[in-house]
Amino acid sequence: MKIKLIIFAPHRREVIGGIKTQYDSFLAYLRNINFLSYKIIDISPFIRNGYELNFMRRIFLGSIGLIRTLLEYLKYLIFYKPSVIYLCTSGSLAIFRDICILSISRLFKLKSIYSVRMGRIPTIFNVKNFEYYLFNIVFKKADLIHVLDEETFKVLEPIYKHKVKKIPNGIDLSKISFIKNEYNKKERNATAVDSSRIVLYLGWVIPEKGIDELIESWQRLNHQEWVLKIIGPGPDYYKKSLKSKIEVKNIKICNGVSRDEAILQMLLSDILVLPSHTEGFPNVILEAMALEKAIIASSVGAIPEILNIYSKEPCGVIIPKGDSNALFQALKTLIENEKLRDELGNRAYNRVISCYSADKINSKRLIDILNLIGYKDFADKII
Repeated sequence: MKIKLIIFAPHRREVIGGIKTQYDSFLAYLRNINFLSYKIIDISPFIRNGYELNFMRRIFLGSIGLIRTLLEYLKYLIFYKPSVIYLCTSGSLAIFRDICILSISRLFKLKSIYSVRMGRIPTIFNVKNFEYYLFNIVFKKADLIHVLDEETFKVLEPIYKHKVKKIPNGIDLSKISFIKNEYNKKERNATAVDSSRIVLYLGWVIPEKGIDELIESWQRLNHQEWVLKIIGPGPDYYKKSLKSKIEVKNIKICNGVSRDEAILQMLLSDILVLPSHTEGFPNVILEAMALEKAIIASSVGAIPEILNIYSKEPCGVIIPKGDSNALFQALKTLIENEKLRDELGNRAYNRVISCYSADKINSKRLIDILNLIGYKDFADKII
C-alpha cells in the first residue's frame, strides 16, 4: 500500500522564485520513491507580480485563491484519501489560508508538516505584530514545523520543542555542473570575449531588495572596467525610477530571465551581491557558492549561517541591511582584491558541497514525513 502525500506549494510553470525551485527539486526526488505517491495543490498567487496592486485588490484575489485551494483540498480528501500533508508558507496574509488548511486537516485527523519558507520569524516574535498571533495559531495546529535557519529554530524550539526541525534549502549540483560544462564547451569555440568584470544582482527588482543602496554605492566607485548588472523582474515604474538615478555608464538593468539563463549569468560574473532588507534562505546564494563566486550579502535571514560568517573561514562578506557605506566598502574591497575573491569562492564551493546538496536535504524531508506517520522502517531505509 502506497503512502499518499499532498504538497501545498507554488507549482505553475510561469511562477519564479526560490520556493518553487525548492519544491520542484523535492518533487523530482519523490518521483523515484516507489512506495509513495503525491498530489500537488498549487498555491501560487493568481498574478505573477502583485507589487502594483493595492491592499484591497490583494485581499480580493487572495480570497478567490483560498476558495479554490480549499475546494481542491476537499476533493483530494474525499477521493485521494491522503496519509499526510506538507504545507509551505511565506507568512503574511497567507497565514489565514494556512489556518484553514490545517484546521481541515485536524478535522480529518490527518498529520501535517508546516514548512516556514522565510526568515522573519525572529523579528515577528520580537515585535509581536499580527503575524505573531496568527503564526502561534497555526503552529499549534501543525504536527511538525520545518524551519530554514538556526535563528528561527532558536526562537521556536523553546516554545514548540520536539515539533520544530531545521531543514535548510538544498541545491541540485548536477544541474549547475551541466550548465557549467555546456558553457565551457561553447567558450572554447568563441572568437570574442568581453573583457569586462561583472558584479551581479539577481532577483526581484523592488525596494526591499536594497537596489537603491546598491546603485548609490556603485556610483561612488571608480572602476570603469567593472559593470554592475541588475537582472530580475519588477514593477516598470520602479525600474524607471532607478534608471533616472543612474549617472554612470557601467550599470545595466535587465528583465528577468529563466533559471538556466540566471545560472549562466552568474557563471559569467565575478561577484554576486544581494543587499536585501529581508530574506529567508536565498537559493541564489547557494547557486553562487556552487559556481565558486565571491558573495556580498546583507546580514538577514539565514545568510550569515549559509556563508559561515562567524567561523574562522567565512565564505562571503556580510553587511548590515540598508547600509550603503558598508556596501560601498565591501564592493571596493572585493573588486580590488582578486586573491580574496578566489579564496571566498573556494570556501563557498566546499561548504555548499558538504552542507547543502539537494539529495541530502530532500531525504531529510522525506524521513520526517515517514516518521511522522509511523513508517519508521521505511525511514530507516532512506539514505
